[in-house]
Amino acid sequence: MATPLVAPPRERRVLGAAELLFSTTDASGVIDQANSVFLRLSGYRREQLVGAAHNLVRHPQMPGAAFAGMWRLLAATRPALLYFRDLSADGRPYDVFATVVPLGDRFLSVRARPLAKNWWRLAHNLNSQVGAFEEQCRAKGWSRTDAAALGLEQLEAGLAASGYPSVEQFGRSVLLAEVQARLDRGVRIPARPLADGPAAELLAATRGLEQVLVDWLDRYDRLQDAAINLADYTPRLLEILEQSQAAAEGVRFDNPSGRLEPAAVYLRTWADTSREVAAVLADLLDQLTELRHSCALARAELALTVLHNMAAGQFVLEEIDEVPQAGSIGMALADLGQALTDDVDELVPQATRCRELAAELAYQLDGVTGLLELPQSLIREWLVRVAEGGAHSSAEFVDWVSDHLDRSEAGIATLSGLANSGRELSALPDLGPIREWVERVAQARSRLT
Repeated sequence: MATPLVAPPRERRVLGAAELLFSTTDASGVIDQANSVFLRLSGYRREQLVGAAHNLVRHPQMPGAAFAGMWRLLAATRPALLYFRDLSADGRPYDVFATVVPLGDRFLSVRARPLAKNWWRLAHNLNSQVGAFEEQCRAKGWSRTDAAALGLEQLEAGLAASGYPSVEQFGRSVLLAEVQARLDRGVRIPARPLADGPAAELLAATRGLEQVLVDWLDRYDRLQDAAINLADYTPRLLEILEQSQAAAEGVRFDNPSGRLEPAAVYLRTWADTSREVAAVLADLLDQLTELRHSCALARAELALTVLHNMAAGQFVLEEIDEVPQAGSIGMALADLGQALTDDVDELVPQATRCRELAAELAYQLDGVTGLLELPQSLIREWLVRVAEGGAHSSAEFVDWVSDHLDRSEAGIATLSGLANSGRELSALPDLGPIREWVERVAQARSRLT
């Protein structure tokens, strides 16, 4: 039976909430750079890490499935975003949330302390279960490679059962949760007011970029929330429309006294309008699905950019503070600068598509609310006349019309609010501000190194 991935707290090494591990490797996973945080947490000297395979710090109970999933994503030039438990030189484990991205024919990794506990527990439990499964496979004669492949199937099945169709989608969700948890804790690149020279200039550039990135992340969060709310509300609104159509079509055009009910005409008009609105809303559901997907991709890319920029800021701070074992930061900053450029290049198509979809969504919702508002205003005017004695109708009919009006007007208000959210994002400029700050970081870095 496999040993579970559990260690008493006193026997673990713990990464600070604001600290980031950094390393780069060649195509085979051999380390060529490591920052001071990696040295301290792993317990190895720089000369022991550089030139060694990164699996030097692999915890023996980590399932091969996690690494198989990582290499599969990297081979597809996609970022790998996973939780790992590593092992220090003195045998003590430490947990990290790892981001690994391709960098030409090399790989760059920034790792942080797990702060999104629900996601970490899910991954931790699945890793323990899959590790035990792989050990059973090996005991039956399967090779480590084959056991890892089978383990990856088990891992993906466990994630699917928890609502994540793939390792990549789980990674994106975790990335957003982890970065948001850092931001919620107030983790930012700190200032050094007394610093001067090229290092101070580069620190100011990373802090400026961070502010822009966090602002954009917040904007996309609001758009994502709006899309989710609309997707959740649309079936309810369709139900209201269907009920109102049926009821309005069943209303008599004359009352027992033989007088024509003006509201009945308005309701018939509203029923006809509702059919058009329902057709538009049904079509919008597919568009909402695409908008939510594009938002998720854009938000994840922004979150990854935030982490890469924080890592660059951490290197600059070590230079300013003259941290022991910081080593030469020139190559690391150059690699992080390239990673930031790659991040923005990946973000552009997603951000563009989000703007297009948001603009179209706002246009469609404006049309829907416009269609609904005319019969609504006529019905409201008729109710005012009834209340003032200028029109006559049965109390039961008036109560029904008032209830119908309140429910449908709440729907109109919801649609209008969601249209406003779509317009807000569609009116945003392109990614020029982010590109400008990335360029400022690059220019300041060149003067420092």
